[in-house]
Amino acid sequence: MKSQMELRIKDLEFKLYKARTSQADCNTTELEKYKELYLEELKLRESLSDELNKRKEILADVSTKLLQEKEWSRSLFTSHTTRPVLESACNGNLNENLGLSRIHIPREALRIPTLNSLSSNIRMESDLSKEDKNGGHFLELQA
Repeated sequence: MKSQMELRIKDLEFKLYKARTSQADCNTTELEKYKELYLEELKLRESLSDELNKRKEILADVSTKLLQEKEWSRSLFTSHTTRPVLESACNGNLNENLGLSRIHIPREALRIPTLNSLSSNIRMESDLSKEDKNGGHFLELQA
């Protein structure tokens, strides 16, 4: 009976060793799997971070260009909207006649050239140059 008990103990110890080894192998395998997944995720994050930084640089460049174009457009618009001051039609001092403390001078209406008016101006210049070539007489009307 004693020998049976010893055999039984040795058998149980072997099964316990085998279970522990199997569990350790399983843990090691699972740990390796998680390490691989972590490294893949780390690479993916780095890649996405690089892509995000590139996009931010592109966005900054485009924003800068847009701001420059807005400033250019604004300066172009303000240079086209400056209007010349017209002379007053009154002969005399407006302060005396109207009792005002300032002279009010009317301004010319704002004209923004369109494609049609520009082409019309070009045709008119062409017609005037033809008139000059004909000795000051305009022989043909151009439509």
